[in-house]
Amino acid sequence: MKIFVVNLKNSLDRKQNIIQQCEKLDIEVEFFEAVYGKELSEEQLKEKVFGYPDIILSKGEIGCSLSHIELYKEIVKRKLPYALILEDDTTFSEKFPLLIEKIKQIMQNNFSDEPAVLLLNNAKARYINSGAISLSENFKIHKAFGSYCTDSYIVNLKAAENLYSLLYPVKFEADRWGLFYQLGVVNLYKLIPSLFKINGAYISTIQDEERERLFITRKQQVTKMIKNLPVKMRFNLLLNRTKVNLNPFMRKGT
Repeated sequence: MKIFVVNLKNSLDRKQNIIQQCEKLDIEVEFFEAVYGKELSEEQLKEKVFGYPDIILSKGEIGCSLSHIELYKEIVKRKLPYALILEDDTTFSEKFPLLIEKIKQIMQNNFSDEPAVLLLNNAKARYINSGAISLSENFKIHKAFGSYCTDSYIVNLKAAENLYSLLYPVKFEADRWGLFYQLGVVNLYKLIPSLFKINGAYISTIQDEERERLFITRKQQVTKMIKNLPVKMRFNLLLNRTKVNLNPFMRKGT
């Protein structure tokens, strides 16, 4: 499985940390240059961001979204059946090499006919506990309906195509997984327990603290933007939100 690591070109300490982890676990990765939103010109922002400058997204969020959008484009260009996407502040579990082949088989055998995203991080998620796919005695893949963070996930080709089509030019944060599921853009899955966690020693340079400050206003803007999406997506949104809210087996956790 192709493994990409999103990395700002001047974040050499993070790159070295990933290299050291990969050498220890005997893993090969390809570094993919991230977009630093704060360095984008006004012309670039107007070209790449929907409704700029009125859109309520920080430049850190814009850079993060563009980084993942460009990577989806690369996956589609290379026609990769699936790929693991990591950010450079993530930490591998030592169990990763033992499970990656099983995960690859499941991506091939279970999810090849759908736009699938498999979240591997330790962020909280809404998921169904029953009907999970077992990787081992402890690790299971659950059907999920919402989560956040883009530090570690697998995306297949169909999902990459759908995400690129929806997200470019930038309209939403890259990690609105619940919304992407509700719109019918991807089917979402969550590995529990996780195989990756964010390295707390690093402060994110792709996203930033503006997100929390802008949360409420941004939520109102997203609601307005959804009204301009295709009818099919808006129908999916209503249908899937109802399914999630009425599902008696729903759980929340990491």
